[in-house]
Amino acid sequence: LKPFRTYICIIAAQTGVGTGPFGTQFVLNTPEDAPSAPPVPSLTPSVTSTRFSITWNPPGFNDQNGVITYYTIIIIEIESGDILQYTSYTTSLSVISLHPAYTYEYKIAAYTVGLGPFSTPINITTAEEVPSESPENFNGTIVSSYSISFYWNPPPKNHQNGVIISYQ
Repeated sequence: LKPFRTYICIIAAQTGVGTGPFGTQFVLNTPEDAPSAPPVPSLTPSVTSTRFSITWNPPGFNDQNGVITYYTIIIIEIESGDILQYTSYTTSLSVISLHPAYTYEYKIAAYTVGLGPFSTPINITTAEEVPSESPENFNGTIVSSYSISFYWNPPPKNHQNGVIISYQ
Protein backbone atom coordinates (compact mmCIF):
# COMPACT_ATOMS: atom_id res chain seq x y z
CA LEU A 1 0.00 0.00 0.00
CA LYS A 2 0.98 3.62 -0.40
CA PRO A 3 0.17 6.59 1.86
CA PHE A 4 -2.75 8.89 1.03
CA ARG A 5 -4.37 6.54 -1.47
CA THR A 6 -7.89 5.16 -1.92
CA TYR A 7 -8.30 1.43 -2.38
CA ILE A 8 -11.53 -0.28 -3.47
CA CYS A 9 -11.84 -3.76 -1.97
CA ILE A 10 -14.08 -6.57 -3.22
CA ILE A 11 -14.01 -10.34 -2.70
CA ALA A 12 -15.44 -13.49 -4.26
CA ALA A 13 -15.08 -17.17 -3.41
CA GLN A 14 -13.52 -19.52 -5.91
CA THR A 15 -13.64 -23.29 -6.40
CA GLY A 16 -12.01 -25.55 -8.94
CA VAL A 17 -14.82 -24.83 -11.43
CA GLY A 18 -14.89 -21.07 -11.20
CA THR A 19 -15.47 -17.88 -9.30
CA GLY A 20 -18.66 -17.15 -7.42
CA PRO A 21 -20.38 -13.77 -7.18
CA PHE A 22 -18.47 -10.78 -5.86
CA GLY A 23 -19.67 -9.32 -2.59
CA THR A 24 -20.29 -5.71 -1.77
CA GLN A 25 -17.25 -3.52 -2.28
CA PHE A 26 -15.91 -1.13 0.30
CA VAL A 27 -13.35 1.69 0.22
CA LEU A 28 -10.23 2.06 2.36
CA ASN A 29 -8.19 5.26 2.55
CA THR A 30 -4.63 5.10 3.79
CA PRO A 31 -3.51 8.01 5.98
CA GLU A 32 -1.12 10.76 4.95
CA ASP A 33 2.58 10.39 5.58
CA ALA A 34 5.65 12.61 5.16
CA PRO A 35 6.74 13.15 1.55
CA SER A 36 9.13 10.48 0.30
CA ALA A 37 11.06 12.78 -2.08
CA PRO A 38 12.29 16.39 -1.84
CA PRO A 39 11.04 19.41 -3.77
CA VAL A 40 12.91 20.19 -7.00
CA PRO A 41 14.66 23.61 -6.88
CA SER A 42 14.80 25.80 -9.98
CA LEU A 43 18.34 26.27 -11.23
CA THR A 44 17.77 29.92 -12.22
CA PRO A 45 17.53 31.99 -9.03
CA SER A 46 17.29 35.77 -9.14
CA VAL A 47 20.36 37.25 -7.40
CA THR A 48 21.54 40.77 -6.52
CA SER A 49 24.19 41.94 -4.07
CA THR A 50 21.86 41.86 -1.05
CA ARG A 51 19.02 39.48 -1.94
CA PHE A 52 18.05 36.37 -3.82
CA SER A 53 14.79 34.77 -4.86
CA ILE A 54 14.37 31.04 -5.36
CA THR A 55 11.56 28.89 -6.73
CA TRP A 56 10.92 25.17 -6.72
CA ASN A 57 8.46 22.50 -7.75
CA PRO A 58 6.78 20.20 -5.24
CA PRO A 59 7.80 16.55 -5.07
CA GLY A 60 6.18 14.42 -7.76
CA PHE A 61 2.57 13.47 -7.06
CA ASN A 62 3.41 9.85 -6.18
CA ASP A 63 5.98 11.08 -3.63
CA GLN A 64 3.85 13.75 -1.90
CA ASN A 65 2.03 11.20 0.30
CA GLY A 66 -0.55 13.79 1.35
CA VAL A 67 -1.44 17.45 1.09
CA ILE A 68 1.64 19.66 1.27
CA THR A 69 0.89 22.37 3.82
CA TYR A 70 4.23 24.22 3.74
CA TYR A 71 7.91 24.09 2.87
CA THR A 72 10.91 24.47 5.17
CA ILE A 73 13.93 26.22 3.70
CA ILE A 74 17.31 26.09 5.46
CA ILE A 75 19.92 28.65 4.39
CA ILE A 76 23.52 28.61 5.63
CA GLU A 77 25.74 31.67 5.23
CA ILE A 78 29.01 29.92 4.35
CA GLU A 79 31.36 32.70 5.50
CA SER A 80 29.90 32.91 9.02
CA GLY A 81 28.18 29.55 9.45
CA ASP A 82 24.96 31.34 10.41
CA ILE A 83 21.86 29.22 9.80
CA LEU A 84 18.56 30.78 8.76
CA GLN A 85 15.28 28.85 8.62
CA TYR A 86 12.20 29.96 6.70
CA THR A 87 8.70 28.62 6.16
CA SER A 88 6.94 29.19 2.85
CA TYR A 89 3.32 28.37 1.99
CA THR A 90 4.09 28.80 -1.72
CA THR A 91 6.82 27.48 -4.00
CA SER A 92 9.01 30.57 -3.81
CA LEU A 93 11.03 32.59 -1.32
CA SER A 94 12.85 35.95 -1.40
CA VAL A 95 15.60 36.54 1.15
CA ILE A 96 16.77 40.13 1.76
CA SER A 97 19.41 41.96 3.81
CA LEU A 98 22.21 39.64 2.71
CA HIS A 99 25.91 40.44 2.48
CA PRO A 100 27.43 41.27 -0.91
CA ALA A 101 29.76 38.63 -2.39
CA TYR A 102 28.81 36.01 0.24
CA THR A 103 27.94 32.42 -0.56
CA TYR A 104 24.69 30.95 0.75
CA GLU A 105 23.74 27.28 0.69
CA TYR A 106 20.05 26.40 0.67
CA LYS A 107 17.94 23.25 0.78
CA ILE A 108 14.16 22.73 0.78
CA ALA A 109 11.80 20.11 2.28
CA ALA A 110 8.02 19.70 1.97
CA TYR A 111 5.69 19.10 4.95
CA THR A 112 2.42 17.11 5.00
CA VAL A 113 1.93 15.41 8.38
CA GLY A 114 5.71 15.17 8.68
CA LEU A 115 8.77 16.73 7.11
CA GLY A 116 10.07 14.97 4.01
CA PRO A 117 13.70 14.77 2.89
CA PHE A 118 15.64 17.91 2.01
CA SER A 119 16.72 18.66 -1.53
CA THR A 120 20.40 18.47 -2.44
CA PRO A 121 22.04 21.72 -1.19
CA ILE A 122 22.55 24.46 -3.78
CA ASN A 123 25.00 27.37 -3.47
CA ILE A 124 24.22 30.94 -4.46
CA THR A 125 26.78 33.76 -4.32
CA THR A 126 25.45 37.31 -4.09
CA ALA A 127 26.86 39.93 -6.45
CA GLU A 128 29.79 42.18 -5.50
CA GLU A 129 29.46 45.85 -4.50
CA VAL A 130 32.03 48.58 -3.93
CA PRO A 131 33.79 48.35 -0.56
CA SER A 132 31.77 50.00 2.20
CA GLU A 133 34.84 51.04 4.25
CA SER A 134 38.27 52.33 3.31
CA PRO A 135 41.56 50.52 3.89
CA GLU A 136 42.76 50.66 7.49
CA ASN A 137 45.98 51.96 9.05
CA PHE A 138 47.06 53.84 5.94
CA ASN A 139 50.47 55.41 6.49
CA GLY A 140 53.75 56.07 4.76
CA THR A 141 57.41 56.70 5.35
CA ILE A 142 59.90 58.68 3.36
CA VAL A 143 62.46 56.33 1.88
CA SER A 144 64.55 59.01 0.13
CA SER A 145 64.09 62.48 -1.25
CA TYR A 146 62.56 60.83 -4.33
CA SER A 147 60.35 58.06 -2.90
CA ILE A 148 57.77 57.23 -0.29
CA SER A 149 56.74 53.77 0.90
CA PHE A 150 53.03 53.41 1.66
CA TYR A 151 51.45 50.62 3.68
CA TRP A 152 47.91 49.75 4.76
CA ASN A 153 45.58 46.94 5.71
CA PRO A 154 42.58 46.04 3.58
CA PRO A 155 39.09 47.07 4.69
CA PRO A 156 37.54 44.70 7.25
CA LYS A 157 36.45 41.43 5.60
CA ASN A 158 32.72 42.09 6.13
CA HIS A 159 33.09 45.49 4.39
CA GLN A 160 35.12 44.39 1.36
CA ASN A 161 31.91 43.39 -0.48
CA GLY A 162 33.89 41.36 -3.01
CA VAL A 163 37.44 40.54 -4.06
CA ILE A 164 39.76 43.53 -3.69
CA ILE A 165 41.73 43.65 -6.96
CA SER A 166 43.65 46.92 -6.55
CA TYR A 167 44.02 50.14 -4.56
CA GLN A 168 44.24 53.73 -5.80
